[in-house]
Amino acid sequence: MPTVDEEFQGAAEAFMEKAVDNKKPFFVWLNPSRMHVYTHLKLESQGVTGQGLFADGMVENDNMVGELLDELDELGVADNTIVIYTADNGAQFYKWPDGGMIPFHGEKNTNWEGGFRVPFLVRWPARWKGGVVSNDIISMLDWLPTLASATGIEDLQDIKTELLNPCLEEDPPTEVTCDGTELPVVYEANDRDFHPLHLDGYNFLPRLDYLDNINRLKLLLRNLKITKLPVERLCDEETRVEALCELHVEAPRHEMFYLTDDAYPSALRYDDWKLIFTEQREKGAKVWSEPFIKLRIPIVLNLRRDPFERAPEESSYYDIWKTNHAFVIPPSQYYVAQFLDTFRDYPPRQVPASFTIDGQLQDLLDDLEKMRLDD
Repeated sequence: MPTVDEEFQGAAEAFMEKAVDNKKPFFVWLNPSRMHVYTHLKLESQGVTGQGLFADGMVENDNMVGELLDELDELGVADNTIVIYTADNGAQFYKWPDGGMIPFHGEKNTNWEGGFRVPFLVRWPARWKGGVVSNDIISMLDWLPTLASATGIEDLQDIKTELLNPCLEEDPPTEVTCDGTELPVVYEANDRDFHPLHLDGYNFLPRLDYLDNINRLKLLLRNLKITKLPVERLCDEETRVEALCELHVEAPRHEMFYLTDDAYPSALRYDDWKLIFTEQREKGAKVWSEPFIKLRIPIVLNLRRDPFERAPEESSYYDIWKTNHAFVIPPSQYYVAQFLDTFRDYPPRQVPASFTIDGQLQDLLDDLEKMRLDD
């Protein structure tokens, strides 16, 4: 375990070297064990920070990221290679000091920000100067259409529908049912038929280009001492900088759905607003064993004003504030309904895993009901 990440990285680097030698583009998803519990350090890494196991593990991870970037330099492809560094979930704080530390409320497997917010860094030297910090809402789901756009495939959702849905053809194949009773067969791979998939992601490439452009323009304007205004004020009517305002591209994502391990929509964020429909009230390891509480009225939060979600538990005036802002609840029901409606045309491929016996019990009850009906 202490050196398994080196094996993963070695395989990734060998794959990249082969692709470059063959003059082919490549995609690598390198998923190391750092920083997932439990951390197993190499002997030479133990104690390097003086701050314990997790910090020492981060140094190992940092070194390996540096080695990977050096490899791109040596291969001569660093400038035109997109590199993304992120995580799949928030800290698993109940295993501290091995599970990480965060300022946000909650942790992995809760409805709170601590379970969902992750670091996210991206670079593309040939296209972006770098140094941009963004508060945009972005999801890993957005990177399929974004990376596709970076390779020249624009509007992936529309292209996918046109190319993969035979029901849009003038003369659909005879084996395809297009009357809405079942999903059409669209392509084969490894002797299996695959149905169309719903893409929940957005193409962020125009937005990322815009953020890089305004950062360059901001630096230029300040170097020329034309303005010291913050970027967000450069399009105000009285201080308008026309060149910047014409470039403006809005972030495409406004909504974020928080799903539990049981595939239940626990919360919705829309811009600064967050509404929580089921609440995990336990802390520590109990978040894995105790159920979420279904609320009759959602918890209402404004994450711009209360990014750490403290108001519901610590503010004496929260209930009054929530009542005065109850007008945001009906629109949230509309957005959730829209999201859930996509599952009618694109049913889930599998049910969520269970940590207990409820799945087996339900299977038995279904079999007994079928036997009863057959009799």
